Amino acid sequence: MSANSRFMEIGEAVKIANRNLYILKHDVGRDRALLPFVIPLRYPVLMRYTGRPFHEYLEIREYEVIRGLRRVFKNVTGYANILVDEVLVEISFGLEYPETLLDSHNVFGYRHNAIITEPEFHVILKLKPAVERWREEDVLKYLHEYLKLALDLRIARYHDKRKMKGYLERELRGVSLGEVTWRLERSLRAVKEMGSNYYRGASYTLIKARKSLDEIIEDVLAIVKDVVDG
Repeated sequence: MSANSRFMEIGEAVKIANRNLYILKHDVGRDRALLPFVIPLRYPVLMRYTGRPFHEYLEIREYEVIRGLRRVFKNVTGYANILVDEVLVEISFGLEYPETLLDSHNVFGYRHNAIITEPEFHVILKLKPAVERWREEDVLKYLHEYLKLALDLRIARYHDKRKMKGYLERELRGVSLGEVTWRLERSLRAVKEMGSNYYRGASYTLIKARKSLDEIIEDVLAIVKDVVDG
């Protein structure tokens, strides 16, 4: 059941001509690197703390419509001024990735299932290109990419480290586990020393309120060490 259907079912819906919040958008920026095996898409989702105001995202200028939608959001989610952000969704073709069943509930109170790539394997897919294609002379050039990688790798704390080590050993080409730790440490230490200007950006407002850049780097290095040590 879609969120739009749920709104209509409980009598909380506002019709907007030529507007649809729940659509998939082709992520052209990631297309070149991933196709033909993966189609990168973006899926708009309702958020509380990140994203754009819903009326800006939908380009709604009619005050009565905005007010009606605020009432709907307040009644259904508890918040009137909902934001819209986009989540990356990648659909693979021809690649046999390990899968698991995701059973979840969302803010609208309904449940849905989806078959997704196993989280432990997805973590390794994030890490793999950063260490396989690593060159010391490129570290400064890609400081911001390494910062984003560090933030992504924090999720490894909550997954099975033995599984991740197994996938790492299986997927790496020409790089030992010791080199993984060494290369990543060289890159993230550089982020710690010279990447603070990126971390000051608006994209990191929420995490900055909780953790310094130094803390994030040290946490991630410890997590990766735990994975490699198994």
